[in-house]
Amino acid sequence: MASLNCSEVWYRISEAIDSGLPLAPNTREHLARCTRCGSVASGLKDVVKLLAGSTLGEPPAGFSERMSCRIAGHLSAEWEGMVRLGIGTTYAPLGSHMAHFWDSDAQFRKGVEFLAYGLDAGNACFVFGYDEANMRVLEVLRSFGCDVAAAASKGNLIVIGGGPTANDMLGEIGSQFRAAMGRGAETLRLLGNIGWGVKGWPPEDEILDFEAQVTQAARQFPSIVVCMYDVRNISGRVLFRGGLGTHPYCIYGGDLHTNPAYVPIRVH
Repeated sequence: MASLNCSEVWYRISEAIDSGLPLAPNTREHLARCTRCGSVASGLKDVVKLLAGSTLGEPPAGFSERMSCRIAGHLSAEWEGMVRLGIGTTYAPLGSHMAHFWDSDAQFRKGVEFLAYGLDAGNACFVFGYDEANMRVLEVLRSFGCDVAAAASKGNLIVIGGGPTANDMLGEIGSQFRAAMGRGAETLRLLGNIGWGVKGWPPEDEILDFEAQVTQAARQFPSIVVCMYDVRNISGRVLFRGGLGTHPYCIYGGDLHTNPAYVPIRVH
């Protein structure tokens, strides 16, 4: 199971408190290893136990605000590397690779909000995929009021098509990322629509390997990579091995989740 950073651990702790479910093994491992997280979690555990009692009454005035400030202070260094996705109010660490599962036009548009938010923030944004999907993404951006032509002329919006091999595609993405950073870009966003079964794209197994390698490549740049998965029109094998198996995070319904089905590249 993949290791977690401090911010990811606190997402897991928050989910555990809300759901009542036990912490995952890699979350407990991080708490045992990280002195800061372990000490704060230990204190928070005691607070939750105390507040669960029925005879304590209401917590003191300002308690919630003070607790929030303490946790925010603890995580301030971590949040410096966090980026708002633009899909709801979700944040993710730079270097993230995630799958966005969609099955309706509304959910497709929700995924494109990731790029619209980035363009508004002055990020370098990349539309990657097969031609039909790339055109659809650009149309949605226009419907959001984005000046696609102006963004492209400034080098803030780059469209990248597929290629005959995984190495060709990885090489082109890396080249475009480096060029954007050379122009001064501090944050890179890529929205991908993979051409599963599309003419001119690699075979399925090679694309699966490509997806696994993207996870490692994303960590080499100040980037967020979101891959769109139309769950209505892909095979179960692609959904399981590609959508779930190669992405440390997944988005569904506008919420970001750490993906327990992610398999590190060494296993692929």
